[in-house]
Parts: sequence; C-alpha cells; structure tokens
Amino acid sequence: MNHKHWGVILAVLLASVLLLSSIFTAAPPAIQNAEAQQLSRWERNWEYHNANPWGTNYNPQTQLNSGNVEHLEVKWMYPIPSSVDVGQNEIPGFGSVEGSMAVPLVIDGNVYLILNRKTVIAMDAADGSSIWDAAYVTEADNA
Repeated sequence: MNHKHWGVILAVLLASVLLLSSIFTAAPPAIQNAEAQQLSRWERNWEYHNANPWGTNYNPQTQLNSGNVEHLEVKWMYPIPSSVDVGQNEIPGFGSVEGSMAVPLVIDGNVYLILNRKTVIAMDAADGSSIWDAAYVTEADNA
C-alpha cells in the first residue's frame, strides 16, 4: 500500500474511535432525567426568587465548582418577545418596561418566566422550546 491509502485508513480509524467514544460518554436524556429525579426537590429546582422561601440565595447543588465552571456552554437562549408580540398594552396610569425583572423559576424540567407586561411563559429547560404562555388580564385592561 502506498502512503495515500495509509492516510485514508488512519483518518477513518480516527473518526471511528471519536464517534464511538462520543456515544459512550454522553448520557442519554432519559438517564439524565432519571438522575435528576433522584435529587431532592431543593437540589433539582429553583422555585423561589431567592432560591428558597427564606430568601437565602443558598444553592445546595454541587455540580458546578471552580474546577469545571470553565466548561459551561450556552445550550439555548429564549428571545423575550416585545409587548406588541404578546398582545399587551401599557397598564393605564403606570409606566412599564420591556423584558423581565423577575428571576426565572425552574421546576421539574420547566422554566417559568414572567414578563413585565403581565405574561407568563413556560419553556422546556432541555431545549428552550415554548410550552405555553398566558397573559394576565385585569379589569383595567378591559376599561
């Protein structure tokens, strides 16, 4: 065999090894979800504005630390819609701003976000896809 063939064979072998190693190192989503469910409610969720009913901001999770934080990566982003897109008008007598000033809540794999324009959005924490949204309507909105 000449050197070209060895190069092709080596490239195919290397690609095969990399492909097989990635299959065995990444846990499937079903396993990740099962592992998450084994955590206590406080370890897998962020249900309150400051982490818990007492507002301590204490986070018992230990998955992130100074040794692995550099490996974090963005998995998804959710573009917060403008008030025009969600069909909301200004609240009579009050000034309001776009976006959200509230902390997103994470509960059992769902992310809940409340917008400043009285709309709640539920998203899938795994991929950021929208599950539902609902606008809070008051009597002032109907006046």
